[in-house]
Amino acid sequence: MQDSRRACAASEHYRPDIDGLRAIAVLSVLLFHLFKDLLPGGYLGVDIFFVISGYLITSILVREHQSHDFSLLRFYERRLRRLAPALMAVLAATTVAAMLVLLPLDLVGYARSLISTLAFVSNIYFWRDSNYFSRLAEEKPLLNTWSLGIEEQFYILFPLLLAACFRWKLKLFRTLLLAVAVSLAINVLAIDARKLTTAFYLLPTRAWELGLGCLLAVAPGLGLGARARAALGAVGLMLVLASLLFGDAIAPAPWPAALAACLGSALLIGSSQGGLTPVGRCLSWRPFVAVGLISYSLYLWHWPIIVLPKYYIVRELALIESLALGAISLAVATLSWRWIERPFRSGRCSLAGLAAAYAIGSLGLVAVGVAIVARDGFPARLNADAARINSVVGDTFRCPIASMRRIGQLDGCLLNSQAGQASQAQVVIFGDSHALMYAPVFERLLRAHGMSGLAMSAYGCLPSSERNLSVACLASVEQGVSTIQSMSSAKVVVIALRWSAVDEPMLRRDGTAIEQDGVQAVSEDLERLLGALRSAGKKVVIVGPLAEPGFDVASVLSRKLAFDRPLDVATGLPHDRFLQKWSSVLARFAGRQDVTFIQPHLHQCRDGHCHYIVNGQALFADANHLASAQVARFEPAFATAMGRVLSP
Repeated sequence: MQDSRRACAASEHYRPDIDGLRAIAVLSVLLFHLFKDLLPGGYLGVDIFFVISGYLITSILVREHQSHDFSLLRFYERRLRRLAPALMAVLAATTVAAMLVLLPLDLVGYARSLISTLAFVSNIYFWRDSNYFSRLAEEKPLLNTWSLGIEEQFYILFPLLLAACFRWKLKLFRTLLLAVAVSLAINVLAIDARKLTTAFYLLPTRAWELGLGCLLAVAPGLGLGARARAALGAVGLMLVLASLLFGDAIAPAPWPAALAACLGSALLIGSSQGGLTPVGRCLSWRPFVAVGLISYSLYLWHWPIIVLPKYYIVRELALIESLALGAISLAVATLSWRWIERPFRSGRCSLAGLAAAYAIGSLGLVAVGVAIVARDGFPARLNADAARINSVVGDTFRCPIASMRRIGQLDGCLLNSQAGQASQAQVVIFGDSHALMYAPVFERLLRAHGMSGLAMSAYGCLPSSERNLSVACLASVEQGVSTIQSMSSAKVVVIALRWSAVDEPMLRRDGTAIEQDGVQAVSEDLERLLGALRSAGKKVVIVGPLAEPGFDVASVLSRKLAFDRPLDVATGLPHDRFLQKWSSVLARFAGRQDVTFIQPHLHQCRDGHCHYIVNGQALFADANHLASAQVARFEPAFATAMGRVLSP
């Protein structure tokens, strides 16, 4: 009787317009992943899902608390029935396909993401492992499960918060409003500090989106008339559509790009609470509702269906291929909803049986994942040359968590420092991600000299406070230089940068673009930086340019070899072309007395060619970063230079 009453209550509160909004969300994500240029903000469909989830979960839980019918066990049973069956099917099918297609290192990464997904922490794994918008992100079949990690963590914590509010008679709306404000503030601070992956992947920076839906569910009614609600619905739809069409461009920094989409979604849901508005009736159109019903399965299945074929063909999808994969995703999602989601949600399987099946399936998949990691991705199953090149994919230096330091707007990493004090570092390596790229070499050299170091990185920025890739970069670099100048213990400053960034558009402080040649502009700015640091009593070392591939050389070449694709990509650059590009830099800084200039290209360029592959091994982990395992090849150049500046 209780179960039938709950079923009737659920039916009474069903909102077809919310399924229509789900359809917009999931189709936006699908279009973004198939035709990114067609819908630049399509990825914001995930944020729409977050608002919907917060609203629905809170509505259900508040009703149950108010009727004294709340059960934490029943709540988790519903979540298990809703999420687990389709997820397990996707994980099982994707694991089989991954073992057939992925190269060893990529398969090891897949196995780790598989285990993280089963542990509800895939968002944390990907936070440490990747950038959602990077090219390598397109080679991770379970990347889309990051949002499930967010939701699962929310489902674990939020019912407890809600129960505490009812138990201790806290003001629910005010409590949720405070939580939303704090989470949004953390998100804005993370964006302002250029911690974009933190802002993207973690629950504390995403909770405000779920919280908006929660607030909507408990907000006091405003008693608005039909016309006012219709206007709010229209505004909500415009905000959502504008966000999907323009993406990041709709939100001024440092506000999150998702803000307008989330507010628009909240307006769409809230405006139809007292009856469907004209927009709500449009969202209730049967085709929209039908797609909304399969939205969860479609979200789960579409990403591996897109990623694995792209990985295998080693090129971008043709239009017909994209359309075919979109159609396959819709078909598989429909079958998944009909034969996997519906039967388990209907209660045909007992909770004990479902829990047992989930536990057995999870243990089986974890065992497979552990075996893959333990056997290094089973390299013997594929071309040995491909496996060797593939072994450095994504193998860039990552600062250990214990060594991480936040230095104003920059990321710091302690090198060979026992005291743990960034301000006591004797050598500072300053620049962008390439400053951190050379960290393994510097750490060994510092250890040999018994000195401590600090790598300070302004990611995506040139080491210039005059002209840079963004106005935000100018402020970050200026603050970093000021910090270094004030560090009395730092006697040596090493400047390292991605030299190829000089070809990107640069801005002045007022936001206007410079028209000067990038090589000349950066060289002049380095001269100014050199003068500023020397006037502060620092010895200065500049690390010169490398011949960068400009594409994910290890990933692309290893897959082309493994799958017998034409080797139609460059494996190096003619030395004369390298010199043509960088001769002015080499002439300007080499052989001077006031600066030590390291020339790593001398260990890359041989016999008239600057190599990306040496002795069958890729030097680069991606398009421009040296693989950690290969940085040692360049150590002689660094050892000679650092020996000179570190000597008493």
